[in-house]
Amino acid sequence: MTVFEHRQTREKALESLRLFISTHRNLTDLDLLKLWRGLFFCLWHTPSIPSPSSTHLSTALASLALTIPTSLFPRFYAAFWTTMITDYTSIPQLRLDKYLYLMRLYVRAGFQYFSDHDWDNGLVGEWRAVMEGGKEKVGKWLAPLSPNDGNVPDGIRRLEKGGRTKVVRARAREVLEDERVKGHLGTKNEEGDTEGGGEGEWEGFGD
Repeated sequence: MTVFEHRQTREKALESLRLFISTHRNLTDLDLLKLWRGLFFCLWHTPSIPSPSSTHLSTALASLALTIPTSLFPRFYAAFWTTMITDYTSIPQLRLDKYLYLMRLYVRAGFQYFSDHDWDNGLVGEWRAVMEGGKEKVGKWLAPLSPNDGNVPDGIRRLEKGGRTKVVRARAREVLEDERVKGHLGTKNEEGDTEGGGEGEWEGFGD
């Protein structure tokens, strides 16, 4: 639907989608995943940013979240992030900016939704559970630093050597070179001394 360059055609299709979602509150998790799978590839086929058609589509997709019934909102959000996490590694570098832009818009749309609903505690709690679940999915690939593990996590090392973009590889390298990380892992410095792994005896103030 949104592959068409004609803006009126896209807007008509999106309006039909808004109506469909707002009137089908019994959508299953699988239905929502199928929906986001289709929307994922709608954005895929638009020109790369800063193309007006891709930015307009991302903005329109983010606005969908603001019209979702509260009973459907957490699962709709979960389907969005599940799709982004699952398909992220398949996005080519030239298309990556479009999806990063959409993710930023969805984070903002979430806070706008809470504001429109007076920051309902139950709604915010469900959204937080969704975000925590997404972090766990990412964490299975990007293992956290463990105080019992003297090795650099495989996930960060993979990003440094095989990240899809130069920016990702550079950020991973910065993490590995961070003095706090070196101290945490007991990495040796250039003089051969081990950083971290214990505190030396205090010898008082120098003269």
